[in-house]
Amino acid sequence: MGKTVVITGSSRGIGRALAEHYEKAGWKVIATARNASIAAFANSLADTPVNLLINNAGIFEKGEHTTALVDQFVTNAVGGSTPGNPAVVANISSGMGSIGDNTSGGYYGYRASKSALNSFMKTLSLEWKPENISVLLFCPGWVQTDMGGAGAAITTTQSVTGLSGLIDKAFGDLGMTGSYLRYNGDKIEW
Repeated sequence: MGKTVVITGSSRGIGRALAEHYEKAGWKVIATARNASIAAFANSLADTPVNLLINNAGIFEKGEHTTALVDQFVTNAVGGSTPGNPAVVANISSGMGSIGDNTSGGYYGYRASKSALNSFMKTLSLEWKPENISVLLFCPGWVQTDMGGAGAAITTTQSVTGLSGLIDKAFGDLGMTGSYLRYNGDKIEW
């Protein structure tokens, strides 16, 4: 039986590129976008063995009003925190989620929501390590997508090639769990 991957936020950009990559690699891909009920979705997978969960869903709103802050926090931090029991949980975070690497300020809601995701998943990595579940955090890079813009530094292919290579290494290697890495494997300061 082949491997199964669930990818959230897969209607466009990095999520779509990840879904296409894993499908070409022979995986069964369960791609989600704008899921109205996370609980109902999780229940629908109850009898489906999932090898890899990629939490990619995320939003970036430039406004700093309360609604934008709450929307970003719910989607970026809480949306990525849905537990399951795959062998690897890969979370698409952002370099903007690094407190130590914040040299430009701004983007309060996005930064705070990604920092919260990082904290939650780092904690989960410690709890799930004894269960042989690897939990990882990744910055996909500044990618040429609707969110990143046409002037971004790298393509979705470059990002996904790096991300999938790191994810592949995580299978059977719990030494990577809890890591916060760029798509090229460089460690990111918390």
